[in-house]
Amino acid sequence: METPIRVVIVGNSAAGLSALEAFRKLDRSSSVHVISKEGSSLPYARVQIPYYLKDRVRRDNLYIREAGYFKDLNAETVEGRVSALDTTTGSVILEDGRTIVFDRLLIASGSSPVVPSITGIDSAGIHHIWTMDDAQALKPVFETGKRILIIGGGFIAMQAAWAAAQCELSAMLVVRSTIMRRDLDDQARELLKRAMADHGVSLVEGEIPSLIAENTDRSLRVEFPDRQAVEVDAVVVATGVQPNTAFLDGRGIAIDGGVLVDRHMQTNIPGIYAAGDVAAAITSDGRDHIVRALWPCAAEQGEVAGANLAGRETTYQGSLNMNVTELFGLVIASCSFFSVRC
Repeated sequence: METPIRVVIVGNSAAGLSALEAFRKLDRSSSVHVISKEGSSLPYARVQIPYYLKDRVRRDNLYIREAGYFKDLNAETVEGRVSALDTTTGSVILEDGRTIVFDRLLIASGSSPVVPSITGIDSAGIHHIWTMDDAQALKPVFETGKRILIIGGGFIAMQAAWAAAQCELSAMLVVRSTIMRRDLDDQARELLKRAMADHGVSLVEGEIPSLIAENTDRSLRVEFPDRQAVEVDAVVVATGVQPNTAFLDGRGIAIDGGVLVDRHMQTNIPGIYAAGDVAAAITSDGRDHIVRALWPCAAEQGEVAGANLAGRETTYQGSLNMNVTELFGLVIASCSFFSVRC
């Protein structure tokens, strides 16, 4: 029997959960600490938030693990944010000063929304659509007749616009370039645009706001460089996400877009692994390392990382950029078999 080790998993979403479960299938005796930065330690499905906003899913059904899940897997949960990693002593340091020592570490810290450079972007009434807290703050906005402006043109922005249309909001979507730029060809994109118009969503391409100002009645005035300002009740920012790697700065972990990992999901430092939205993993064609901010990729990478944390050499076969969803009555399927870096 192998000597028990100390394992720390930073993050309790898709990658972290898959890693924990894979680890416990092979190792029941080692200690595991799971660090979560959100107030609730019960994991939930981020991808279901748009369905919650349009009342297709109840809040309780967003949770993807039952109470007692971590106890059943003999894992200790720790609420807090990691501020630094000490690779010399093998420890993570939390913002409140607590230190947790590890023999092996999984970085599954996920990603955070990108905030565009717009004057007034930190005003009240500006929302993201990423966390449970975001969902709770947005829920009162999704009422019939409310006016909403959505910034972004990817899957998250489109899901927000589709949810707004179904809730009979007055919705406008603005995007710097064009909608679904990396995911659809011109023919499919035109079909989607027509469907958006049929559902009452106003689309502005090639321009995003230059200023957002709060009015005395708490509504927002949104100004543009080359078009008339609009008045809305809320703004949703969905301009992409970026890996949560700030706590790794200067710690010797190789980063290129995300944390670089090999086919075992191990970083350049032995015993330290990464998976999910924070990891730049090999693609399915084996030619590149790319961050795939997709739930299935995170779950697959976490499973591989968890097995390797337990000492079972397991190889990741590579990520595939694939997404399927319903938007404005259309089934949208996007799949990229090869990576392209310009």
